[in-house]
Amino acid sequence: MGADSRSRDGSPDGVSPAWGDGGDGEERAGVETLARFLADSFRSHHSVDPRRDPRAWRLIQEAAARAWADLRVRPTAAVVLPCLLSSGGVPLHLDIIVTRDDMRRALLEENS
Repeated sequence: MGADSRSRDGSPDGVSPAWGDGGDGEERAGVETLARFLADSFRSHHSVDPRRDPRAWRLIQEAAARAWADLRVRPTAAVVLPCLLSSGGVPLHLDIIVTRDDMRRALLEENS
């Protein structure tokens, strides 16, 4: 594959993410959107909002930054945070595969 047939972000599969060229402000906003997406997913599965716990929210934000970077070069990113929180003494985990399509939808929803 020649350089001219690669996507704008240089992704090997030729699929350009819908979230821009990675400028600092744009990237920060994208990571925050992804963090909210992950927190919402956790809340929908466990009925506990991880944003209310500073440690859990920080871990989600860090995982979102790593996943954001992965999604720039891969079509999917795995986010695995074992024992993120507990409820009634039972550990609750975040284990999700995020796709570029998931990110596109999350970004579109935030901008609408």
